Amino acid sequence: MFPFTHQLRVRYNECDPQGVVFNANFLLYYDIACTDAWQHILGGAGYPDLEAKHAVDVVVAEANVKYLAPVRFDDPLDITVESVDLGTTSMTWNLAILREGQRVSEGKIRNVFISPETWKPVEMPAAVRVGLGTV
Repeated sequence: MFPFTHQLRVRYNECDPQGVVFNANFLLYYDIACTDAWQHILGGAGYPDLEAKHAVDVVVAEANVKYLAPVRFDDPLDITVESVDLGTTSMTWNLAILREGQRVSEGKIRNVFISPETWKPVEMPAAVRVGLGTV
């Protein structure tokens, strides 16, 4: 599973007036890679299967981005999920963005598994641990 990589090219509308990717878009890039990774972890539809098949949802509890180099329009990017740290009710994605092999950003996103009815934390489904190869 790891590293899992999603590739994309920077689109013009993602850049700010200085001609570099607007900082908040790095979180969007990380979210795209995590969403794609869910399909590999769970198979099928991925993230939507959490609620449909496992009666849980996932919310972002914490996000961190470290900017290491500017990224510009049309740059080819590899957004990688390098690993995940698992807890009982949460998981943390360890991420990176590379441009032509150079690391331009590092990030972490902590998700908490919740009940869709109560919004209270619940235990991570076994299917997630199996999909990650940790069981």
